[in-house]
Amino acid sequence: MRRLMALIIGGALAATASSYAQAQQNVTVADRTALALTIYGNGLALVKDRRRAELPIGINELSLSGVSPQMIADSLELGFSKPVRLLSRTLRPANLNPRSLLEAHIGKTVELIRTHPETGVEMSIAATPISVANGVIARIGTKLVTNPAGRWAFPAIPDHLRAKAALVVGLESAAAGQHDIDIRYLSGGLSWRAAYTANWDRRAGTLKLAAWAALQNSTAMHFDAARVSLVAGQVRRELVSESHPAVFSRVRGGAKQPSHPAIRLSFENPKSDTAQPLPAGTVRLYGPDSSGAQQFLGEDRVGDIPIGDDVKLNAGKAFDVRVFRHQSDFRRQDRNKFEAAYEIVLVNGGTKAETVKIVEAVPGDWRLMDSDQPHTRENNQAVWRITVPAKGKAGFTYRVAVRN
Repeated sequence: MRRLMALIIGGALAATASSYAQAQQNVTVADRTALALTIYGNGLALVKDRRRAELPIGINELSLSGVSPQMIADSLELGFSKPVRLLSRTLRPANLNPRSLLEAHIGKTVELIRTHPETGVEMSIAATPISVANGVIARIGTKLVTNPAGRWAFPAIPDHLRAKAALVVGLESAAAGQHDIDIRYLSGGLSWRAAYTANWDRRAGTLKLAAWAALQNSTAMHFDAARVSLVAGQVRRELVSESHPAVFSRVRGGAKQPSHPAIRLSFENPKSDTAQPLPAGTVRLYGPDSSGAQQFLGEDRVGDIPIGDDVKLNAGKAFDVRVFRHQSDFRRQDRNKFEAAYEIVLVNGGTKAETVKIVEAVPGDWRLMDSDQPHTRENNQAVWRITVPAKGKAGFTYRVAVRN
């Protein structure tokens, strides 16, 4: 029987937790050996955090503090340098506040600190919180007092309350000793923008441009000594640019704003003895960048996938490739017959050649009269596959006759 591993937010797996033989071990930022951030321009970041922990053989429970409180919980991935069996993973948000402290001490005697109105001397009296449902009710001496004046003082923070978010991991270790733990997840609250300064030397006729990246962190946590990469778009793909050309009317004006091809990937849910239908959900795509480091490329939501079905993923836009479309000619033959010509120019600002699939969804009953690049007809659409050199351009023209 296959087990479904779930990420529980704000709760615990009671059945699993009760079987832990070892006490919970805290793995803090002091145990961190590497930290890397890849920050995208849309307020999203990929966090890669490596910690080191000493684990005995058998069942362990680790509390990993210092994770982003804006973690996208179902994006979490864990890796271990030695064989382990992952039992559970629970994201426990920060829950330490005045109300939770009072709730944790209901029925227990704590201190209430008051200041004498005349002398200004502080005094401490014993008080027992009874309820915090709608305001505070406390027993002071023989009386019940609502919302008593003063400051509450507590001896310690209860174990179940946390000032910061923590990731609690249950695992079974097959080997004793030091383990490297790789934590990878997406987080909101991190963004960047470009800022430029330009110095013009009129006499020399030159312009010196300096670029800076302004980083913003609103996660309420520090990322000390992190290696930071900045991404202005998605990387490495297969690219598709689709258009619905206006063949029944003249397009006036110059070329419209360029479009960026969509990043599309596909895979098959294969047929086999162990194959299973896949339920609908979010697919997050990762892949290596130019240095070989794994980066987040994009995400898409897929529906239920039967066995043997093909799945297509849309993972965002290609930032460094632009496609310009321009209607160069239009003729109306009669009431139902039209003829239009188009010029398509592709510009690649990247460092590698790219092949772009150009899809022209021509409406009506159409026939391609002329094209200076070979094309195919797929699902009643005209399709070209154009290779664009690095830091270069490519393009083609076509003419189509349409009957409405």
